[in-house]
Amino acid sequence: MIISIDDVVREVPSYIDRSIERIFYYDESNNIGKLWIKQNSCGEGEFNVDIDENFIIAGISVPKTGLGINKNELYKRLGIPKQAPELKFRSHFSEKDILKTVSRQRTLNFMRLLDELDVDIHVSNINNLYYGIVDIVDSFVNIEKLNEWSVNRNILFQDSYFRLKELLYLLLRKNLSDTERLFFECGYPNVNDQRQFCESLVSIIRNAYNDISDKDFFYDEKIDGMLLEYFIKSIDEEKDKEAIFLKGNKDGVLVDNYVLWYLHLCMLFPDSHHIFDKTRQISRELKNIHVVKNDDYSEINVDCTNGIQLENEEFIENYEFVDSKDEIGIQISDIICGIYGQLYTYINKKSDKELIEDIDTLNETQCECLSIIGKIHHLSDRKNQGYFYSTAPINFQSRVDFFLEMSSKKLLSIKVDNFIKNKKGNKINE
Repeated sequence: MIISIDDVVREVPSYIDRSIERIFYYDESNNIGKLWIKQNSCGEGEFNVDIDENFIIAGISVPKTGLGINKNELYKRLGIPKQAPELKFRSHFSEKDILKTVSRQRTLNFMRLLDELDVDIHVSNINNLYYGIVDIVDSFVNIEKLNEWSVNRNILFQDSYFRLKELLYLLLRKNLSDTERLFFECGYPNVNDQRQFCESLVSIIRNAYNDISDKDFFYDEKIDGMLLEYFIKSIDEEKDKEAIFLKGNKDGVLVDNYVLWYLHLCMLFPDSHHIFDKTRQISRELKNIHVVKNDDYSEINVDCTNGIQLENEEFIENYEFVDSKDEIGIQISDIICGIYGQLYTYINKKSDKELIEDIDTLNETQCECLSIIGKIHHLSDRKNQGYFYSTAPINFQSRVDFFLEMSSKKLLSIKVDNFIKNKKGNKINE
């Protein structure tokens, strides 16, 4: 298959510097292969995985001069035995959830070390359920009409468009068993009975909306209510017209693979070198994809002996696969992936109220660890906003930022309290 850079990265903002020349290391977390609806033992439909676990491709970006630390020094700083074949998040850091993982001294030591090194981090994040259902909005909502509707109510179009997708995601997730049943019965995203699908979808949306008691659910309760009514009206108007995004797909398969996400930063930063962990499936799939510099590749000659030839074009091959045992950059990326995988799962599962309650219980080690994560994320984003790519609800990252910022403030509060206690103790001893 031949694709262009434009097929992978579209409409790149001008403030992203694509000319950087660095080395990117990668690993992955929560690679489920695909998201699909399966039949359970009761004969009902259910997702094959926990839909709160986002797929993560993440790691570090370092100067061409290298990482600045060797394997022996890295292992020594983290208390890893020299004979360990490699550094792994699952073996050396992971606990039941992110709050327990960041309570470990080794995790804190790792974050402190990362803070010392001249490295940036990059994170690509895909919420599987959100990605799998956004075509529903695109199928039934006319963009021009939504823009006009938004302008008449002094609402930014982008706020309306992406908030509507977020609301659909939140409501379908809230009534997940009903959502699974609907998708299974109708073959979503290859819908076999569009009228039935639309009527059942509206019923799920209304029931979930009426059951909401948590006011934190709403960005703006009045606007959210208006948006949902607009959406329901649009579905009713379009339900007998063919929804092109809900046809011609594989029955029950919401996410088929992640191949193009592996290529995203490779194509966004074509002058950099990208190093992935050697996995058979992905390396095999990428071998069948040839990337060219632009989409003007109509002149193609196929020769059975020499393969594919393009006139006036060249293939982009700025990435390689290596064994993680031989590359500490990938081992460090594995830890970053594990941390972000747990962090994002935690954020998906918690309400805003629950986040605040958990922050109140954090100890100093947890707060410092989360504070450093937030610091490195923020500094990396300031250097180049292209480092972070997300297919997720519009307010997801703001919730992550809130949690990390509040953890940092809690750390400051703990340090002030400790300072006051120590000062009082010194006076007593005097």
